[in-house]
Order: sequence, then C-alpha cells, then structure tokens
Amino acid sequence: MAAVRSSKLLHKCVASPTGKHSASVIFLHGSGDTGQVVYPTALHLESIDAMANSLGAVIQAEVRAGVPKHRMIIGGFSMGGAMALHLVCRYHRGVAGVFALSSFLNKDCSISGKGGSHWAVEERAGAGSPLPELFQGHGTGDELVFHKWGGETTAVLKKAGMTTTLHSFQGLQHQLFRPEIELLCSRILTKLLPDSLDASGQ
Repeated sequence: MAAVRSSKLLHKCVASPTGKHSASVIFLHGSGDTGQVVYPTALHLESIDAMANSLGAVIQAEVRAGVPKHRMIIGGFSMGGAMALHLVCRYHRGVAGVFALSSFLNKDCSISGKGGSHWAVEERAGAGSPLPELFQGHGTGDELVFHKWGGETTAVLKKAGMTTTLHSFQGLQHQLFRPEIELLCSRILTKLLPDSLDASGQ
C-alpha cells in the first residue's frame, strides 16, 4: 500500500471532554483492531515514518487546541505500543509519558538501529535529556508477542538510559486485562492530574 500523505486518512474516535481539556491521552490500537475498540483507526502502512508523520498531525492538533506536549501521554496495545515507542523516542520526546501494552521493539528492525528508537534514547540520555518514562504491561502467556520480547525491549531501553517499568501479568495472553488498565489509569492520573485535584477529580 502506498504511504499515507495526510492525517485526514486516519479515523479517530475522540472521547469528548465535559469542559476545556488540559491534558490528552492518545491510545493506538494493534494491527487487527479498529477505532471502535481503541483509537485511532490506523491504516496498514509500508512506512512507519509515514504513519509517524500522520500521527504527528494528531499531536499537533492537540497542541493547537491548547494542550502542550508535556500534558500528553502516548501509548498503545501490540503494534500500537510499538508505534508509540517509535513516535516518542524519535519525534515527540517532550510528552509526559509513553505506554506499551503487549508490545516490543524488534532489535533488528529499522527503528532500532542507528537513527532508530534505541539510538535516539542513547543520544538523548547522553545529552542529559532523558525521554519520558515508559510503562509496559505484558502477559506471561502471550503467544503472539512473547513476554520475553517485552522484557528485552525494557532491558535495551533501560540500558540506553530510558526509565522503564515492566508489569508482568501471570498467564495473560495477547489481550487487555482490567487490572492492567487500572494500573495504567492510575499512572496516567499521577502524571496528568493537576496538583490541585486528587484521583476522584476533587
């Protein structure tokens, strides 16, 4: 398929805020899902960079809406998590955090060599500017994206200078899990809630 040239081709499912929003979470789905489940609906692209450009337009739209990058968290499930890592490590390093659920970065893929995600982490850490903290969740029973691969991603990024936390869920297969989502939500609230509010919004 030809590379996408416009973010207009990305279908988004946006949960409308009740008032003016001051923070944003961008959740990218896996390669077999649609925006009805998790958002936004991504096309299958030959070029990861082309998708990064399209997603960058989504991020810039949030900036234009008044949400600075340091008030955004980007993440996803499966391939969406890998895309989020690529996006944050290489292009949008100023966000508040990144999460990857049942995801990994292939050490031999184009985004992990020189100029890729692992290299970008090392470069930024070496300059005294580490990237946002990574939250990872992964089931030990995952037979599609092995838990071992997620662990290797954590180890490589941590060695490169990124702060990472891997939460392992015993027996969980390649799927989302309520305790995992609750843990992620707690982390997001900790990162994005204004200091004047608690987790209940009070």
